[in-house]
Amino acid sequence: MIERYFIEDVAARWQCHPQSVRRIVRSGDLRAVKVARRWMVTSDDLAAYEESRENRAPIRRRRRRAP
Repeated sequence: MIERYFIEDVAARWQCHPQSVRRIVRSGDLRAVKVARRWMVTSDDLAAYEESRENRAPIRRRRRRAP
């Protein structure tokens, strides 16, 4: 059975912001479908993307500036 994940679930898994995941989807590197106004990623597409990124640098995270 194929599992489906919301963008927020993928972001939590990767420890990044959901907007970063949306950016990857928009670039076409990660396949996703829009269901009821929310983007969903299948477990197969997620595994394929993670496998393709295995030997690359991790997703860059921006740090907030201290006030």
